[in-house]
Amino acid sequence: MTLDRLDCYMPLASSLAMGPLLWVMWQKKLHVELPNFFRYAVFFAISALTMFFLAWSPHYTYAFWFLSFVYSVASFFVLYEVFVRLLKPYSAVIDLATMIFKWAGGFLAAVGVMTALATAGNVQNKFDAAVNLIDQSLMLMECGMLMLLLVFEKRLGISWRSRPAVISIGMGAAASSGLLHSYLAVRLPALVIQFDLAYGLVVIGSIVYWTVMLYLPEPQRTNVLASPSRLIFQRWNEVLSSTPLVAQGRQFAVAEVDSFIPGVEKTVERIMARKMSGN
Repeated sequence: MTLDRLDCYMPLASSLAMGPLLWVMWQKKLHVELPNFFRYAVFFAISALTMFFLAWSPHYTYAFWFLSFVYSVASFFVLYEVFVRLLKPYSAVIDLATMIFKWAGGFLAAVGVMTALATAGNVQNKFDAAVNLIDQSLMLMECGMLMLLLVFEKRLGISWRSRPAVISIGMGAAASSGLLHSYLAVRLPALVIQFDLAYGLVVIGSIVYWTVMLYLPEPQRTNVLASPSRLIFQRWNEVLSSTPLVAQGRQFAVAEVDSFIPGVEKTVERIMARKMSGN
């Protein structure tokens, strides 16, 4: 079998590799615990199978870019789900992270639209440029999530076998491989098929890694609030809890108004008292 032919079968292999992962998640009820990741896995399996059957169809390009866009959206929600689970003991930090993720999603959408408008050519070229930018930006975010684990693993009290860490490692490995593939495919176009195969094998390896690690029991998370490493995140959580941005919200504004009005009344009373004493 030639490399070209083997490359065409990579989407089918990826889709089949997702089958055991979906079975494990369903048996362990992880589709309830990790709904965004479960939907992501289901969509990945369906889209990969669709791309395999459309490989020789004239509609392949349109299907590829549409599915890539939906895949990017699904990846963004998985990143949010993993991030929230990583910071589960810190409710105030989660509130701030939720706000940041909303802004990040809006920013990516706005940049995608601006990229499409600024790209010359037909509608397909504009859509291609926007989807490519969003896809690569999300890959960078996935690599950043992996870096977060590498730097703050001990401070967060996270085991590498925990489910958020397992998902982050798999997505980070596939994302870093995807970015490297994009770079090398431009620099060495003669080897693009080999790069495609290598990237496909990394993706399949990530799926197998998810399947095995999610099948194993998750270790209990250590209590970081009772360890010396608690200082940074506990301090962040306490500071954020005391700020109106995260914890108090609109109640803060109401409290400020309530405390302002009595102050004005006291000032008016003092002025009136002075005038009466002067008379």
